Amino acid sequence: MEYDADRAIAILHQALAVCRGVLYSARTGDATQGEIERLLESTSGYALTALMGADTYTQVLKLAEDLSPEDRDALLAISDDPY
Repeated sequence: MEYDADRAIAILHQALAVCRGVLYSARTGDATQGEIERLLESTSGYALTALMGADTYTQVLKLAEDLSPEDRDALLAISDDPY
């Protein structure tokens, strides 16, 4: 199994940046339904597998499953406080 960690990190970093951009647009009401749909499509498991390769995507999923509960909590923390 060939695992290209640097490429996977770059792809995931770029996907995160694109997601943040659309979320900023959504927050201001500037995001279109088409942009949101394209974002969902481009960050799907199918699309990421096509970019990374199946072996690398499987390894990335395994690494994500191995995150500590504390790391997951930090990433998924949602505050009820308004902006």
